[in-house]
Amino acid sequence: MVQLRSWKNTRKLHREMRRRGWKGNELPRLRMTAWRSSREAHVNFALPNTWFKDIGLCSLIDIYNELHPSGDNRGRAVCDDPHVRFCERPMN
Repeated sequence: MVQLRSWKNTRKLHREMRRRGWKGNELPRLRMTAWRSSREAHVNFALPNTWFKDIGLCSLIDIYNELHPSGDNRGRAVCDDPHVRFCERPMN
């Protein structure tokens, strides 16, 4: 949703969808400032989870798994980004 808000209008979303190979005829009309818009299939097509990994963001699922360990992942750092508070030290 934060990325949608930074784009401010749907023109950038449509451009990103076409760049990723959107074949549908219908382009979405949604509010770029509403949280519910981030759950739309069009947005998930334009901004897949791999895009967030490519720009270096930590996954909230990884942080959750670190806080609720199951198996051998206990005590490891979630990511290597020094600017993220959760990455500075291993979570125990």
